[in-house]
Amino acid sequence: MTLGEKIYVIRKALKLSATEFGGPIGVKKSHMSAIEKGKSSPSDAVVMLMMERYRINPTWWETGEGEMFLSTGTDNQALQSLNDEIEKAKMTTGEWEFVKMLRELDEGRRDEIRARQHELLAEQLRESSKRRG
Repeated sequence: MTLGEKIYVIRKALKLSATEFGGPIGVKKSHMSAIEKGKSSPSDAVVMLMMERYRINPTWWETGEGEMFLSTGTDNQALQSLNDEIEKAKMTTGEWEFVKMLRELDEGRRDEIRARQHELLAEQLRESSKRRG
């Protein structure tokens, strides 16, 4: 099963539209559709947010075995697996906390942050350019 197919199966199991599924994890309907069709790939951060938000069992995600969703009780093995995914993505705790905070913002605020991010990166490139030349 492809990544997009897995996400589609999860979304259908939750009986959510693409908009309802993607909204809480910061993915617009059009991008969600592209992901499910295999035309685009979600970032590691989006996958981790999705797994946390919808309590997806990391074992099922990786192997297709076991239950799709975590039980409401603590599943230490599944939580460790999710932590391993965060580590593989080379995210610091602060970065992960930042991603989780972004998830809580409405779409308008996330757009504002994206715009500011682009401004900061452009500024950093200009400064770096000045230092080199």
